[in-house]
Amino acid sequence: MNPYSLSQESTMRHTPALLHAVSLACALALFASTTAQAHEGHEHADAPVTAAPQASQPRANAVSESFELVAELSGRQLYLYLDRYADNSPVLDAEIEVESGDWKATAQADGEGYRVAATPFAPGARYPLIFTIVTADNADLLETTLEVPGRAVPATSASRWPWLAAGGAGLALLALTVSLIRRQRRSAR
Repeated sequence: MNPYSLSQESTMRHTPALLHAVSLACALALFASTTAQAHEGHEHADAPVTAAPQASQPRANAVSESFELVAELSGRQLYLYLDRYADNSPVLDAEIEVESGDWKATAQADGEGYRVAATPFAPGARYPLIFTIVTADNADLLETTLEVPGRAVPATSASRWPWLAAGGAGLALLALTVSLIRRQRRSAR
C-alpha cells in the first residue's frame, strides 16, 4: 500500500470534522465581534446627536447702560439673573416684568435671581422678549430674543446592534448548515 494514499484516505476521513470545527470557530468569532460593547475609555458607537454646542439650557442676554440681564429657560420656567452694568454686582431688589407677544408675566425673587414659573416657550421657535426693570434708583427697558432649539434627534446607532447580532447569528447558522451538508455527503459516499 502506498503511504501517500493512506495519508490521503485518513485526511479525507477527518476533513468533515475539521471543516465543522473551523466553520463553528469562524461563526463564533463573527458572532462575538458583532456583540462587542464599549467599556471604560472606549466608545464603539456613534455619539448621540445633540443640539448645537452651547449652554445646556436656552439663554438670552440683554445689556443697557444700567443693567445686564441673562435669561435662561429650564423646562417651562424662565430664570433671570440681573446685574449692574457698571460693577457687575447682582441686583436682587428689582421688579421685573417679562413680555413676549401677548404673553406677560412678573418675575419673582428666587435666591440669587428671579424666576417666572410658567412660560409658553415651546421647542423649535424664537421668542422676542421685553423686560421692564424697576429698582429704587433706576428703571430700564431691555430687549432680546430667546431661541429655543428643537428637540435633539435620538441616536440611531443604539438600534443597529440587534441587526448586526442577527446577521452574525444568521451567518453562523449558514456556516453550520454548510458544514453539516458536507459531512452528510461525505459519509454517504
